[in-house]
Amino acid sequence: MASTESSSLVAPSPSTEEAGLHRRLEMSSTTDHDLRDVSAQRAAERFKKWAKDEYQPSTYENHCTTVNQFVAWLSGTDYTLAGIDGWALGEYRDWLREQDYANVTRKQYLSQLRVFLRWASRRNVMRDGLDDKVELPDLSRDDVRSDTSIGPDRVQRILDYMDRYRRASREHIIVLLLFRTGARLGALRGVDLSMVHLQSDNPRIEVRHRPEIGCPLKNGERNKREAERPILIGEDTAQVVAEYIEHHRKDVTDDHGNRPLLTTKHGRVSDSVIKKTAKQWTCPAATEGDCPIHDRRPSRREVGSCARECEHTNAHSLCKASITYFLNRGVSVEVVSDRMNVSIETIKKHYDRPTDDERAARQESAMDKV
Repeated sequence: MASTESSSLVAPSPSTEEAGLHRRLEMSSTTDHDLRDVSAQRAAERFKKWAKDEYQPSTYENHCTTVNQFVAWLSGTDYTLAGIDGWALGEYRDWLREQDYANVTRKQYLSQLRVFLRWASRRNVMRDGLDDKVELPDLSRDDVRSDTSIGPDRVQRILDYMDRYRRASREHIIVLLLFRTGARLGALRGVDLSMVHLQSDNPRIEVRHRPEIGCPLKNGERNKREAERPILIGEDTAQVVAEYIEHHRKDVTDDHGNRPLLTTKHGRVSDSVIKKTAKQWTCPAATEGDCPIHDRRPSRREVGSCARECEHTNAHSLCKASITYFLNRGVSVEVVSDRMNVSIETIKKHYDRPTDDERAARQESAMDKV
């Protein structure tokens, strides 16, 4: 009996699970205790130096904006980097919501903040695992589609990337001609080799209204004479098109015996091929590594599916960017209207979306001529 009582007073040995938890708590405490006392501003500057070597310029700028914003918020609180926890991150998430950012924008900021948190924890200035505590907002289809615009500067960066890595591919030609000509999807799809004139002093591409072969122009039924038009292209664009025709175009005909410019092994490209190409290559994941919809960088194989899900922009958005591009370069709205077959009123109301800097630059250019 005595031995039984004696044995009952001995504390039971902790289970393996309890022992493991105890060790993790000790390690966590030690880790928090050993964090470096570094100011948020200093950490941010060092992070930006690191990011400059890791990302494309546009992506680097986005990360700089995100970390600067986070540091600015932090300066108005009592938190330090070492003291940031899940509660503090929740407060920052609430603050972002109060700024009336679109859900897509907030998700982009929070996704990029995760990168900074992982970087800071590896350098022992913030706690481990904070990136997992950042809750990303769920996006509806309307959120994803809320902004399908794209600026001409970004399109040019995409084209620079494609010129380097995918030069004269069919995808390159699609993005290049949608942007450089401002032609609508259907007009570009209907171009045949006989409508491409690259050897003249003014290289150009013709677009024609041909509903009988499934290649109508948008305004062709109403005014075929104005809808059908030549579109001048620069010598650099003409050179890329010539390389595509010589090296990458499938030498096939369509069901009517025509030789399309843009082909698959079966004939003329479909509308869906052009749409998919525009979506895929305007998704940031295709060229810049970061996608505002996902919290990680998609692999090269995943870029296509990412574009289908995210729908960042479309072929029509490249037409809008083209209009802004030419107006920024001093081309009159009348010439742009004729080139794109879009009324001046429609251009001003729906298509031309210049930034404040672009508007100021246009005024400056105009004043120089006064």
